[in-house]
Amino acid sequence: MKSLCLQLALGGVLAFAVGVSPPDAPATRPDITWTMERLAEEMAALGYKTEWVDTKTYPDSWTQGLFLARQDDKRTWEEIVGNRTKTNIKQWEGLIVVCRANRLQVVERQAESLFLGTFWFFGDPDEITRIAEHFGAD
Repeated sequence: MKSLCLQLALGGVLAFAVGVSPPDAPATRPDITWTMERLAEEMAALGYKTEWVDTKTYPDSWTQGLFLARQDDKRTWEEIVGNRTKTNIKQWEGLIVVCRANRLQVVERQAESLFLGTFWFFGDPDEITRIAEHFGAD
């Protein structure tokens, strides 16, 4: 029995030493090396569908960026993107847009926004909290 406990303990130390994260560890935070494609992959793994939006393709959008919606959101991208303004956060229920952040931009953290690496997330405060928790941010 002592041998089994020692093997399990050493196995845990070895797993920790080779970089295996515990299951509840936050994901690696985005940094300057992350592309929008890499972020889209991470968001897909978290259960979001993504769409790159620019004002040529979606003229009703107030900004271009990577839009996120939960995988089970039945709306079309035209419905998701159209007629959303930055000033009416209620229009963003279940939605996020991600843009590249200006390195010199310093903004106080608010419930509807989050800076991670070079990305600025804006949208539904509940979704912002979910993403922040995923990356271990506050």
